[in-house]
Amino acid sequence: MSKLTIQEVMGSLKSYEQKLVRRSEKSVESAFQSKLNIGSNSQET
Repeated sequence: MSKLTIQEVMGSLKSYEQKLVRRSEKSVESAFQSKLNIGSNSQET
């Protein structure tokens, strides 16, 4: 088993956190886009 330095662990955690944030932002954007599409469709009828 290899040993990691504190800096390596912190870097890995930071990278993982940024990945989660990007994924979360995409989910929110998709939700807003879906809401806009639904709103646009209901106005057409």
